[in-house]
Amino acid sequence: MRRHAIALSLLAASTFASAQNYTAPWYNPAETGWGLNITHQGDVLFPTWFTYDVDGKPLWLIVSGARKQADGSYTGEVFRTTGVPFNQINNAPSLLNVNKLGTARLVFPTPDSLNFSYTLNGVTQSKTLQKLAIGSGTPVCETTTQSRAGATNFTDMWWNPSESGWGINIFQQEDNIFATWFTYGEGNRDAWYMVSGTTKQADGSLKGKLYRINSGTPLLQINGQAAVAQGAAIEVGEMTFRFSTGERGTMTYTLNGVTQTKNIERQQFGDAQTVCKSQVVTGGGGGGGGASGTSNGECYGVIPSGVSGKVRFNQSGAPQSMSFITTYKGLGAAAFRGQNAFAEELTTDISTNTSTKQYARINADGSYETVGSESFTNGVKTSESYFTNGRNLLPKLAVGASTTYSVRQVSMTPGQPDLIADLSYEYQRLPNESVTVAGGTFNACKFQTKVTTMATAAGFVTNVVTTGPVWTLATHPQIKSDIDSTATVFGANVTTKQTTELLSQ
Repeated sequence: MRRHAIALSLLAASTFASAQNYTAPWYNPAETGWGLNITHQGDVLFPTWFTYDVDGKPLWLIVSGARKQADGSYTGEVFRTTGVPFNQINNAPSLLNVNKLGTARLVFPTPDSLNFSYTLNGVTQSKTLQKLAIGSGTPVCETTTQSRAGATNFTDMWWNPSESGWGINIFQQEDNIFATWFTYGEGNRDAWYMVSGTTKQADGSLKGKLYRINSGTPLLQINGQAAVAQGAAIEVGEMTFRFSTGERGTMTYTLNGVTQTKNIERQQFGDAQTVCKSQVVTGGGGGGGGASGTSNGECYGVIPSGVSGKVRFNQSGAPQSMSFITTYKGLGAAAFRGQNAFAEELTTDISTNTSTKQYARINADGSYETVGSESFTNGVKTSESYFTNGRNLLPKLAVGASTTYSVRQVSMTPGQPDLIADLSYEYQRLPNESVTVAGGTFNACKFQTKVTTMATAAGFVTNVVTTGPVWTLATHPQIKSDIDSTATVFGANVTTKQTTELLSQ
C-alpha cells in the first residue's frame, strides 16, 4: 500500500494545470510588427494594442474593460488617448484627451490562440493571433487573490498612479523581459517603445535595450503581410528595471538623451490579480533537457527551480488513518539513470531526516513523463524506483479527451526483494472548475482518474485500484484530489479514502 501511494503521488504531485489566464503578448506571425498585449485579472482583460495610424506613425489603443460574456468571449470599447510628452511628466496625471474609436471582441478557442475582431470608425476586421514566445517560452500565468509581494516574476501591467495615462506591459521569461511602454511624444501624440532581451546585472536589476519603430502599415490596411520592413526596430536607448518587492519597483530609462527614473507598481483593475512564473521548454528531440523547469502551459508541468509550496495529505480507513504535510521544492535540471529530467524534492513533517527526489520531464509533443524517484535518509540514498516496459506518459489532453496507458515500475531497496508493480492508468480531462482550498481559490484543470496496480514482492501479489477526481494548477503541484482506494490482499478488500489539498505556494 505504501509503495503504491508513493507511485501514485509521483504523478499526482508533479501535475499542473492552467487557470486559463490569458496574460501574454499576442501576435500574428504573418503580420509581424504589430501586436496585442493582454493583462488578465479575474473576468476582465486589459488589452493594449500596438499598431500604426493612417499616416504610418506608431499608434497605441486600449480595449477598456473587456469583460467576460456568457458565451466565454470578452468584449470592450476601443479608445485612443493623447497626453503629456514622456520627458515632461512629473508626478501629475499625463492623460489629456480620450477618444472612443469603436468596439472589440476577443475569443480564445484554445489557451494559446485568439480570435480578435473589432470595429473602428465603422470598419470591421478580424485577426487570428497566437502567444509570442519570449526567448525560451512564454510565462505561465494564473489568477490569484493572494499577495504578490514575494513574486519573482514581474509579468503584469505596471504604472505610476500619480501619473495616470501611461504604463508599461512587462512579460518576463526567466531573466529575459519583453516590455511595451505606452506613453506620449511630440505634439502630445501617442508613442510606444519596446524593451527586449534584458540581462541580469550584478545588483539584481534587469537591463535591456530600448527600441522604437518609426513607421508601419496603417492598421486597417494590414492584410496578411508584415506591417513593418525587416530591421525596422531602431535602438533609441536603454531601460533598467529594479524591483524592491514583487509589487513595486522602478524603471530607469535613457531615451533620446533624456534619463529619468519612475516609480512603478502593478496596476489592478479586476476583482482578482495575476501571478506568473517562467516556463522553460524542453531541449527538443525525444524529450527531456532544458535549464531549470518546464511546463506545457496547460495542465501539467515540472516545478521550476526554486519554486516551493506545501500540500496536506489525509488518509482515512484501514489499515490506518494518517495526516501529514508534504513540502515540495523544484531543484532544476538533473540526470536520472542516464536520462535528462527535472528534479523536485519532497519532505514531510513526519520525518525531517528523510526526503524523496522525483524526476520528470515534458516531451516535445507536450506530454508529461515521470522518469523515477529516489529516497534518502540523512542524505544517504535508501531506495530507487524507475519505469520499464513502457513509459509513464500522460499526453496533453483537450477537455473531454481520455487516455489509457500501462507501465511497469521497479522499486529497489537494499536488503529487500525488488517490488515489481504493473500500473494501468485511465485519465479523462474534464472542464475546468473553481476550487477553494487552504491555499486559495483557483480555476483549475480537472481530471477523472483510475489507476490499477498489481504489485509483486517476495512472491506476494497485491491488487490496488484508486479512482477519483484530481484538480491541478500550472506551475504548482496538485491543488486537490479526492481518491478512493481499494486493495485486495489474500482475497480480502481493504478500502481507504485519500485526499490532498494545497496549503501554500
